[in-house]
Amino acid sequence: MEVDEVKNVRLFPSDSLVVFNFNRAHQISEVLNTLMALGYPPEGDQISSCNATKPLCSCIETSN
Repeated sequence: MEVDEVKNVRLFPSDSLVVFNFNRAHQISEVLNTLMALGYPPEGDQISSCNATKPLCSCIETSN
């Protein structure tokens, strides 16, 4: 929700999925950068312990 003009953000924690609507292609990279800053890497990347953050959503269980 921090990226301007990105709307309808939906989280699906059980599927590790974030869905959103955007108008311009550069907004995709802005959203990815914001998610990575929050500790959520793109699909296929692994979270290392040095850049991991606890989920902001209490519906996500952590293994710590």
